[in-house]
Amino acid sequence: MKETAVIMFFLGIGYQSGVLPPIGAYVDPGLVADPLPQALMITAVVVGLCSTAVNIVMFITLFRQYGTAHWITVKNKNTEQGVC
Repeated sequence: MKETAVIMFFLGIGYQSGVLPPIGAYVDPGLVADPLPQALMITAVVVGLCSTAVNIVMFITLFRQYGTAHWITVKNKNTEQGVC
């Protein structure tokens, strides 16, 4: 995935040594890691995965319907059928 490098970059710049995860009852607020960057990056991962899945489904549907994924051939078949 192309966004992996950007996600790793943002997680890397957000890293702080010596901070604790924001889980638990008796944690000093000054020593807790900010959970927002991790939440945003996991959202980016999910969105990227979902958009990849939609693209694959569209490709498979196109290939099953027309027998090819070449866009000029699909356009010519649609022109012959009077779709375009």
